Amino acid sequence: MQHGFSSIRGSPSLRLWKRRFTITGTMMDHCCDALKIEIIDSDEGFLALKNEWNRLTEKSFNPSFYATYPFVFTAWKHYRGEDDRLFILVVRQGPPLVGIAPCRSG
Repeated sequence: MQHGFSSIRGSPSLRLWKRRFTITGTMMDHCCDALKIEIIDSDEGFLALKNEWNRLTEKSFNPSFYATYPFVFTAWKHYRGEDDRLFILVVRQGPPLVGIAPCRSG
């Protein structure tokens, strides 16, 4: 099993994912455009995402309050532990932001 994908290779759901996939509720019709993943690990980088994150939330099909910039930023600011490290995965398709996965480690 290579990278955990061999068991799903060729499955109908994988073929559908290759044609059309969902990232944070926004349907993407351009399966062949390259996706670029960035890691944001600083408070300054987190702050710089505010406007793009809010635009992505506005475009999302059914956004959760818990995935909005104000909630995640406030939670990070007030509930992070002394040893916690910010770790946000930002997904872009060309210049536009198409997905965000806010995480922390620690």
